[in-house]
Order: sequence, then C-alpha cells, then structure tokens
Amino acid sequence: MIARRRKPVEAPPELPTVSEASDVQRALRLGWTVAETFGRLRVYQPEFANKRNDPNELPRFSYSNSDLSSAQQLEVSYRRLVELAAALDVQPPAEPDVAAILDGGAPASGDAETRKRIHGVLEAWSRATWIQLNVRSAALGRAMTYGGSLADTYWYMALPGSPAFLSGRQSIEALLRPQRLKRMQERMSALGESFPGELCDAIGHSLGMWMFDEAKERWAAASDWQTLGIPVEGVPTRTPPQQLHFNLFRQVRTWRDLLFESRQPLDYVSPGFRRRANLLAGTVTIVMVLLVAVIVGALVFGAFNLALNVANRFNVFSQIGGELIEAISVLVTVTSTIAVLGAGLLARARRAVEQFDAWLESMIIRRAIRRQTTIAWNDLPRRPAD
Repeated sequence: MIARRRKPVEAPPELPTVSEASDVQRALRLGWTVAETFGRLRVYQPEFANKRNDPNELPRFSYSNSDLSSAQQLEVSYRRLVELAAALDVQPPAEPDVAAILDGGAPASGDAETRKRIHGVLEAWSRATWIQLNVRSAALGRAMTYGGSLADTYWYMALPGSPAFLSGRQSIEALLRPQRLKRMQERMSALGESFPGELCDAIGHSLGMWMFDEAKERWAAASDWQTLGIPVEGVPTRTPPQQLHFNLFRQVRTWRDLLFESRQPLDYVSPGFRRRANLLAGTVTIVMVLLVAVIVGALVFGAFNLALNVANRFNVFSQIGGELIEAISVLVTVTSTIAVLGAGLLARARRAVEQFDAWLESMIIRRAIRRQTTIAWNDLPRRPAD
C-alpha cells in the first residue's frame, strides 16, 4: 500500500525580536525625519517664539511651554535625524553641507540655490542610508520608505495659494489620492509586528478619513467661506484652503506623536473610559454566555423529552424488563465519559469566553482611540485663532 504523503506543516511566522522591532521603529522615524527636516526648510518663514506686546518684557523660556520658533523646530528635526542615524549605526549627513541648515540660529535657506544644494546632499545621503539599511534587513529599508512616504503627505505638499497646491506632484490631490493612502494603510498594517497594534490601527483609520474627494476638492479651490456657503463667526484667520492645510498639519502632528512615542495610543482615552469599556465588555460577555447557556439547555431538554416520548410510544421500558439494571449501568458509564469530555470542553469554552471578553474590550478602546486621533478635515477656524 502506498503511503499518502503528508503536507509539511508550515512553521508559524517568526515575530521580530525586541531589538529588531526597535530598529524598524528607528528606521521608520529616520525616513520621516528626513522628509520633515527638508519640508520645514522648504517652507521656512522667520518667526519668533514667545511673542509679546512689550518689547522690554523678557519672555518665558521657550522649552517650558513648547513655544518654539520655526528655526528651533527645524533644529529639533535635524538633531533628531542625527541621533536616529547614530542609533542605527549610520553616518550622519556630511558636514558642513547640511550644517548650513543652521546658521547662527536661522536657516541659510533664503534662496532657491541653497535649498537645492541642501536637497541634493540629503538626497544622496538618504539614498545611501536606505541601501545600507536594506542590505542589513529588507524590513529596515521598507520601514524607512514608509516613514518618508507618510511624512511626505504633508511636508512635500505645496503651500495653499500657490498653483502647485492644486495641480502637480506637490498638490493636495496627488498626495491625498485614495490609491496612495490605501497603500499606506496596507503598509501600516504590515508594521503591526513592530509597533503597537492600536497605533497602526489608529493611523490606518485616519488615513481613510483623509482620502481626497469632491468635498475636499471644493475646500482646496474655494477663495472664501461664502463660496462654500459656510458661516464663520468673526473674521476668519484662514481661507478654506489654508484651513484644510492646517487641519492636515494637525493630523500629521498626531501621527508623529504616535510614531515617535510622544504619546502612547492609550493616552488618548482616559482611565475612566477604560474602566467603563472593561465593564461594558464584561456585561456583554456575561449576557451572551447566559443566552448560549439557555439555548443549549433548551436544546438538551427538548432532545431528552423527545427521547422519552419516543420510548414511551414504543413501550421501550416495558420491553426491557430484567435488562433495565444493565442498561442503567451502561448509561452511567456513558454519562461519566461524557462528563470527562465535557470538562475539557468547558475549559476550552472558558478560554474562548475570556478571549472574547478581551477582544471586545480591545475593540471598544480601539474605536475610541481612532476617534480621538483622527482630525476632522473640515474643522472650522476657531476663536481665538488655533
């Protein structure tokens, strides 16, 4: 007899170690930071932190209230790039070319030629870094790509008011097109082994909310709020395209807070809400278990009654006579066997109930995190200004 060949059992996919997951996180952050650094340089406008009315008044320290100027924010982004490169054992961009970004506290980006030169340096460095990381691990190369692509959603976009904002590669339509954001959703799902599941789920959900459509197109092209038929209190500080662009900035800032662990996903839901979620999940689970128990009990009781009716109809018990004791003995044996098997089934059922309860609580919390981490694209200007 020819033995049937068994299919080899596939080994479960290996999860990344803590060290590997940390490197993937750093690679994604590095890709993001390269895009953000040049994006801040490209749209840089001189401004000062801690604006005040009295020129003789000494301001608060800028770090104490996170009121950083554009130059300081650019410096933070560049210093972060250098530190992430060092953490990944990669040489930072060559000095003094990129160091020219910071010239006495202000970026040396006043002319297009300087920006073009710095872009060339960062392009050559990031390409060489990507190759180095990709050779070390394909996952690191992909993570760097994902981070840069996600950051480009805002930092590569042209500013409202320029022709490039409405058409071309830097337009809002190109960077928010559904095909692009769906691909980034898939990428975030693929990173679920290296990042918390709630984080990837939250970013993926908000990406879906920002896909370009007719409503966003109307905002992007509108000259004023009257064109959209939206009443705005007082004198609006931004036009519809500017407000749409600003809302996207708020969304990207939330993504960065999550990816750089400035805030954890659970920070977006209060401890009180988590307790209520636990209570609600437990209540729903208990109700479902009781319903299942009632249904199963009714089925068993119905089957038992049916068996008795059939036995009485055909006079089974009267025909058994002296064999009744032996039948009862067999029944006891069968019942004992069923009890032993039932104990195992009950243990499995208990684990299934516990898993369902944990899953339901997780889904309730994840839904709340999605809601709190998604910035509405059509938020209106606030009073006072945002």
